Amino acid sequence: MNPTGSAYALQVIGLGGFSFSEGESDQLNPFLWAEVGVTSVAFKSESNPSSDNTSTAAALAGGAGVSYPLGGVTGFLAAGYSSDLGGDIDMTYFGLYAGVSFALGGG
Repeated sequence: MNPTGSAYALQVIGLGGFSFSEGESDQLNPFLWAEVGVTSVAFKSESNPSSDNTSTAAALAGGAGVSYPLGGVTGFLAAGYSSDLGGDIDMTYFGLYAGVSFALGGG
């Protein structure tokens, strides 16, 4: 809590990578994923402007999860780790994810 002002951080991540899944098309399937890319972070503080900072750095991410086909899309639950590589603002974190994915072309 900051009683004398406000502060915020904004992180923009651009990652690309791959995932590997093994199993049948009609059941729960485990998968692994890994990505590399770039992260850019901006920190601003109204009460302490001298602490304002921006940082851009290479980033890595990876994790594991389970997926299940849902018609034309696939639902997933995953856990992963993300880290910037040498940025001025440390944005390393462990996250839990849930969502849907869909294939772009291919078969």
